[in-house]
Amino acid sequence: MNLTSQQVEDLFHGGMDHVTLADGTSFTRDDLLAYINAFRIKTDEDGTPLARQWQVLARRLREPHGAPDPAELESLRNAASAIKKAEAERDAIIRRLAPRWPVESLAHEADVTTKRIYQIAASPEKHGDTP
Repeated sequence: MNLTSQQVEDLFHGGMDHVTLADGTSFTRDDLLAYINAFRIKTDEDGTPLARQWQVLARRLREPHGAPDPAELESLRNAASAIKKAEAERDAIIRRLAPRWPVESLAHEADVTTKRIYQIAASPEKHGDTP
């Protein structure tokens, strides 16, 4: 099926209950809403895609493999969250140790540059990043 931007817009506004993608899968309004959110489609303040975004959506949804599943991004989100948490914990430890340990030793153990150690040590501690 050659999905048009008008069909995508109709699906969004409830004029259609689903569209069939090139790979044969049925794509509903709920799927479209999840897709718009996960793929950071530009929207107005009410969450409606901007005028040119309907074409972008239709083009992406016409691809032969169909629409990517937004849930596939969950593992990436989880990994990014774990990294942020680990970095916050590392930074708190560096701040605690910096007054007593040589910068070079801290940099080596943390696998960062000495410049980064100085930046971390000089930065204010963020709420909740103490181990």
